[in-house]
Amino acid sequence: MRDCPVCTSKDSNIIFDIKYPVPETHFLGNYQTINSCNNCGMIFSDSFRDQASYDKYYLSLSNYSPSSEDNDPANQARIEKTYAQIKKHITFDSKICDLGCGSAYHLEYLHSKGYKNLSGIDARLEIEQSKYTYYRELISSFDTGMLKQFDFIKCIGVLEHIYDLDKFLINIIRDLNLSSYFYVEVPDASEYHCKIVSPLQDFNLEHVNHFSKKSMENIALRYNLDMIFGETIYQPESSNYQMPVISCLFRKPASQNKKANDLKFDNDLILNINKYIKKSQEILDLYNKYIEDFTQSHKSIYIWGAGQLALKLSNLQIFTKLKVEAYIDKNASQNTINNIKVVRPSVGLDSDIPILISSTLHEKSIRQDIKNLGFENKTLSLPATNLLEK
Repeated sequence: MRDCPVCTSKDSNIIFDIKYPVPETHFLGNYQTINSCNNCGMIFSDSFRDQASYDKYYLSLSNYSPSSEDNDPANQARIEKTYAQIKKHITFDSKICDLGCGSAYHLEYLHSKGYKNLSGIDARLEIEQSKYTYYRELISSFDTGMLKQFDFIKCIGVLEHIYDLDKFLINIIRDLNLSSYFYVEVPDASEYHCKIVSPLQDFNLEHVNHFSKKSMENIALRYNLDMIFGETIYQPESSNYQMPVISCLFRKPASQNKKANDLKFDNDLILNINKYIKKSQEILDLYNKYIEDFTQSHKSIYIWGAGQLALKLSNLQIFTKLKVEAYIDKNASQNTINNIKVVRPSVGLDSDIPILISSTLHEKSIRQDIKNLGFENKTLSLPATNLLEK
């Protein structure tokens, strides 16, 4: 069993488990437990793999395009909110590193604001320009000493993906200078239950660490860091949803003044995660009934969307008797779900077979795609927010 990523305790309880409809040979497996640490209360998952398996998985994905997020209004709003959090702690002369820079959109934004000493570290970005320095490195195992040159290191949406978090943080903090800052944004797991747009969306094979503000305070204690601030902000994910995100700024103190055995137990996180699981299961039960009623006169269905919700829906009772003809997705990261093909939207569809839209965040755009492609199939959407309000 995996050790706690925050306090490294081996003492934890399994509070939930999920079977995923992907082959057992998948880099990350097809089974995951959700665990609560009995020492600090941290919530984390275990897929019985290791960091090397996660590295292979991320390297197997397609490379980022530097312009892939340029036209996304939600992404623009997110980076502006992040900039508001950090701008007081950087100058135009600061040497800034984006660790896990993805498409490099954050670096592009900072460059447009006048910052010139910019660097990015990621293993999957194809880049051909000289606005900033790019290091093609696995962020889980970058070179020793690489970060010593920087005044400001930021990790946006990274820590929740790191299986061997202890090693990752040790490597960063070892290189952190006394005058340098370490900025982090991670999803706030203590608020998963507050607005569930898609049931169990936050439990997936990629997100292996589920933090609260107390988790981040415990990280500061364990690794002897000063937390300059730690607060929940709300980052836009779509036109109708803002994700709760913990925004933290750390700095290395001049002396060893923290004690790892002073960690605070986070009982609230465990309680809130259990609320999230209960609410999600209730929504999935409602989904099962909706789909059953919608398909009473049908023996098969198309499922449009092959993301996290599609994976969770595959375990519903209705699909033991309702045949899925195909999954349809223009950006699918897998070829099959439960041995059923994932196909592009350009394929011809039987107009007598209904379509289930398996995305709540992108439901409107999928409906528009269906209309633009001229499909006239009967279509069902599953809006989680509406269900919760009833």
